[in-house]
Amino acid sequence: MARIILVVPLFYNTDFEMPLMEYQGYTTLNGYLSAQGHEVFVIDAFCEKLSFNEVINRILEMGDIQYIGFTLMSSMYEDNMTKILEELQSRNCRFLCTFAGGMYASIMSNYILTSCPLLDLITIGDGEYTIDELVRIKNKDQLSNISGICYRTKNGEIKLTPMRPPLTEEELSSFPLPKHMQIENILKENGKVMIITSRGCYGDCTFCGVNTYGKKVECKKWRALRAERVIKEIKYLYDNYQVKHIDVADDNFIGEGKRGQERAQEIAKLIQSLNIHITFNIYCRINDFNEDVFRELKKVGLDSVFIGVEFGIQRALDFYNKGILVEQTKTVLKKMRDLSVRAMEGFIMFEPLMTLEEVKQNLKFYYENCDFKLYKLISRLEILKFSSAFDKLKTEIIINPAPVFTEIFGDVCNYSFKYSEVEILYECFKQDLGVIMPSVSYRYILNRLKENEHLINIWKERIYKTLYKFCASFDNKDVIELRTMKDTRTLYSLLKETDTNFYQELKFYGS
Repeated sequence: MARIILVVPLFYNTDFEMPLMEYQGYTTLNGYLSAQGHEVFVIDAFCEKLSFNEVINRILEMGDIQYIGFTLMSSMYEDNMTKILEELQSRNCRFLCTFAGGMYASIMSNYILTSCPLLDLITIGDGEYTIDELVRIKNKDQLSNISGICYRTKNGEIKLTPMRPPLTEEELSSFPLPKHMQIENILKENGKVMIITSRGCYGDCTFCGVNTYGKKVECKKWRALRAERVIKEIKYLYDNYQVKHIDVADDNFIGEGKRGQERAQEIAKLIQSLNIHITFNIYCRINDFNEDVFRELKKVGLDSVFIGVEFGIQRALDFYNKGILVEQTKTVLKKMRDLSVRAMEGFIMFEPLMTLEEVKQNLKFYYENCDFKLYKLISRLEILKFSSAFDKLKTEIIINPAPVFTEIFGDVCNYSFKYSEVEILYECFKQDLGVIMPSVSYRYILNRLKENEHLINIWKERIYKTLYKFCASFDNKDVIELRTMKDTRTLYSLLKETDTNFYQELKFYGS
């Protein structure tokens, strides 16, 4: 059988603030391909804290490897892959086939093959069956017989084969358990132990990369593993590594309708029946919330939920096809607080078409309903080039069609806001909020007063009122006046004054 290297081309950098985590796509792929008799080696550069040179040396030390694959999640991964392949070629290291896969690779397949001549093909969508077939063919003339790939012919032409049918829920549930190769290292480094219990999301949010990918690969939007299969993996990690906390890295854990809720409840029951003592985090949509389901999950360790709030403006929610209501969001967040389930809101402060009045409404909504964090107030909607949102917005605003890589959001398109006053306001927030994070008074509360919740709430209220007042000051001013406010750092001065006054009060009463 074949000898295969699977590389995560994200080199370790001490500047990264991310905890160590294992790339879950390769844990599943490794488990499946190994069960088919192949010898699989995974090089997870970030998780193993490997530099570029260390990755090269690791590959060379493995000797006779026939196939090398890469996961590509952004243009940075693509650039790193290209550097690896070029370096290996310079050292006369050859392979029968070089391939790449992943969400970014599937969406950008034609472009990537055009820009990287050392790459032979890209797998589109689920890679398990595709790669198994790939490593069994006798020569590259047979590539046209493999479904679900974009490949380069001998004469340099790029071709796309028919799409491979997505894996069914039955197939996914019947696969061998993922091979977690880095758990001990992750636990030692206080990183994140992760699992995948489903693929995709049933939502149709037009800005979302998951939605864009699903349409590209013609895939059913949400495919879930059976509850029994999920528990089998959890129990394995719990029994063999004494894992106490798990990040469920699904795009949407609860999933579609009644069957999704029933699956979540069954998982909760199985955790309880097996006496597994863990905590865990999940991702879901606002309309996935069901009080009974969340209560049962809370009993067996649900700690926090990353939940897609997005905006407190109904016009924006409708424009991007979120399928939820502002009032619905308020109700869900309150009920989560009542259940003592921590909500980690996916909130966006600025959106390309927002008016000044909508910015104020969005700020008010965030303060009144969410866990108020200053860094969230400089967030703006990021636009993926091949998303439906890009197509809708390009007739409304100026968008640069050439994506630019960002560390947090990957490859996104720069744009100008529709209204100049909102553009300037965003610039003020971005310029001046960053300077006071964290502020003097906030640090004082945390360090001296032991995270006094009452005082933190007072601080949040004063900061919010200062920000709202600043937003309101933009009313009835022309662009020149607004630019002057930005250039003279008016917002910074107001925030500094608010913070300093509060700090002096705290010191006075604290003494």
